[in-house]
Amino acid sequence: MGGYFYIHNLLYKQSHRKTMSDMKPYQNAEKLLIWLSSKLQADENKLLELTQFIQELDDINYSFFHQIDQITNPPELVSALKKNIFLNSYATQIGSLNIDNILDFDWKHVYQEEDSKNSYINGMFVSRLLGLDGYYRSDRIAFGLMLLLPGVLYPLHTHLVQEFYYCLSGKLVIQHDFDGQSFSLDEGQISVTPEGKLHSLEVVGKNPVLLIYSWLGNLRAPIRIWEKTKSDKWEGFVWTRLPGQKWITSDKKELSDECFKKLYSKYSQNLNM
Repeated sequence: MGGYFYIHNLLYKQSHRKTMSDMKPYQNAEKLLIWLSSKLQADENKLLELTQFIQELDDINYSFFHQIDQITNPPELVSALKKNIFLNSYATQIGSLNIDNILDFDWKHVYQEEDSKNSYINGMFVSRLLGLDGYYRSDRIAFGLMLLLPGVLYPLHTHLVQEFYYCLSGKLVIQHDFDGQSFSLDEGQISVTPEGKLHSLEVVGKNPVLLIYSWLGNLRAPIRIWEKTKSDKWEGFVWTRLPGQKWITSDKKELSDECFKKLYSKYSQNLNM
């Protein structure tokens, strides 16, 4: 499990003798997930796609969680959170948590690649709260916090798993399908992405975006990210990650512009990566 494992709450406390300070991130993760469940239930009638997410969230067993021993958060993430997040009254209400609680979580780059100039490599961070790794254990659903710095464009990509974003702060533009209409995601709004749907994210303005994200289904599903080349073709790499490890790239594909548009238009029912 890449250094992560799960055991019963009581045994965890007895064998590792965690202090109250050590347990705070676990308590705050649980508090945030319980708060999220109540918020999603309030929106369930507006978005029926949330029903499965809510059911899985309510079935979480908080007696089982992973061990996270050492936290070293990237300085650019700490700076962005302190300067721009939780400066509005809405964001400060999430689970009664404050900026210090959020900084106590374990944060990592979503993708890690040496000397990359891609904004999504350098400017996207996650704190995994629930799933195959993170604070609490689930094989079916993952939840976490995601921070995107100003200027980040997360290119068109697909994954064979359902996903939602709950915007806590900042503003995103989301594109579904190659030729679909883009839409904005503002504070307090939710976006649901069906399994296999091509989509992209772009930060709007000078403030970072803080999201709660969730995956439902096969939590080991890879992600294929597509980018257009100078030769007017589309190049796609699969990114795969084992629990507790970094994402790695493989399975390069190249498609002509015509084939790409045909495969990923809003009229296509294709679910292949």
